[in-house]
Amino acid sequence: MAQRAAIKKALGIDGIPYKVLKKAILTTNGTSFNPNLRLLGWLYAIFNASAKLGYYLIHFRDSLIVALLKPKKLAYKVGFYRPIALLSTIGKTIEGVITEQI
Repeated sequence: MAQRAAIKKALGIDGIPYKVLKKAILTTNGTSFNPNLRLLGWLYAIFNASAKLGYYLIHFRDSLIVALLKPKKLAYKVGFYRPIALLSTIGKTIEGVITEQI
């Protein structure tokens, strides 16, 4: 899931860019100390626990709503903005993994 995600997507509420997840997945090698393996281990533990327990952490459901000004519109009218929800990067990845398994 993180491998297919666009690297230039906005950061989620957790502040973790997809680039970090993608790098952790793609650069896991058998070196004696690889911080990517440590991160990947934690992510696997979270993913597996979520799937095994059938529970999705509330933290991953939180979002940050940001108002973006529509193109070629002036900033004085509320209707000229569109809201977007910035979701947790890890939460979106977990949802994608579970969706692929179903």
